[in-house]
Amino acid sequence: MSCVLPCLAFQSPSDFDRELTNITRDLKQVILDEDACEDLKDEAEDIEEEIEELLDNSEDYSQGEISEFKQLKKMAKDLQDFITVVAGVGNAFPKTIDFKQVNGKVRIGIYKLEKYDFCVDVQIAEIGDYKAYLVTNNSVNNVRLKINWKTENGTSSGSSEVGMLGKSIRHILDNRDDSLENLIIQSITCTEF
Repeated sequence: MSCVLPCLAFQSPSDFDRELTNITRDLKQVILDEDACEDLKDEAEDIEEEIEELLDNSEDYSQGEISEFKQLKKMAKDLQDFITVVAGVGNAFPKTIDFKQVNGKVRIGIYKLEKYDFCVDVQIAEIGDYKAYLVTNNSVNNVRLKINWKTENGTSSGSSEVGMLGKSIRHILDNRDDSLENLIIQSITCTEF
């Protein structure tokens, strides 16, 4: 696992970039361990906070470095949200464009399930044996989703209601619980709020 740099050391943009890269690498290795994913999300948050502190006292850095730090701070925040959504460790509603930008760096397989025609897009994010079911709200409206699902073999089923911001993506289910392998989304209804 990666370590967050000590606050007292001189830190360059490349130091933070390296730490964020380590988190993206580690995510793929620990995705089936929910606690380890939570730890990685916390590491990204710590990096964001360190960069914020550094920006508050940035007199030792050039304008170019300050600009890089600001970009890295945004990347750290977006990486937290990405981990939250893909790993299902908390609540985050990243903008779809920011989520896709982070995935350009993380490079996990995400594909749309074309067989569904709901008010939101259903996608699967895959890392090895792990599958997360995600939904993308392509409208600008905030919606409340009512989701009904079952397993392909019919041994489990359920429903949930969740809120979702416009132009965002969120986690709905994953297969960490072996009984939720090969899900069928029966219905999703959207109510604007």
